[in-house]
Amino acid sequence: MDTGIKPAPPEAGFSLLEMLVVVTVLAILTVSVGLSMSFGRSKQQASDAANQLQTTLAQLRNTAIYSGVAQGLVISQQGWRVARFVPESRGWDMSAREIRWQVGVAFQPTSQDFSFGVPPVPEVVFLPDGQSTPFEITFSALGRYQTCRSDGWSGLTCGL
Repeated sequence: MDTGIKPAPPEAGFSLLEMLVVVTVLAILTVSVGLSMSFGRSKQQASDAANQLQTTLAQLRNTAIYSGVAQGLVISQQGWRVARFVPESRGWDMSAREIRWQVGVAFQPTSQDFSFGVPPVPEVVFLPDGQSTPFEITFSALGRYQTCRSDGWSGLTCGL
């Protein structure tokens, strides 16, 4: 009985080896795209942390100038908190709220120390005349680094 269906020639379709090659190439492409996206995200995280700190420092500088009272920033490996100088007690009122870093941080003050008030004194101090403690801070995320510097008079400048 003839059904009219002809069998496929033996060379039609893909061999097992061809299928393995295609799957391997797709897997390599998927992994490389995933890695490149994670490196881009880590660079963005370091940049976001630098931008957040830059905004906070500008606000503290402005507050010190307009209020006539020194402001400070307490920096640790875990995060940062705002401090306000209290002239009556010659001490610092530290904020209870700590903003946590989302990336690794290395902080380095540079040579200038505003030694007034009783300890603890914040790592970065903003005086009413606009001057602040010069410092350098480096943000790191998955092998990506962003270093920011302040000379004590101008704002925070960040570069790669």
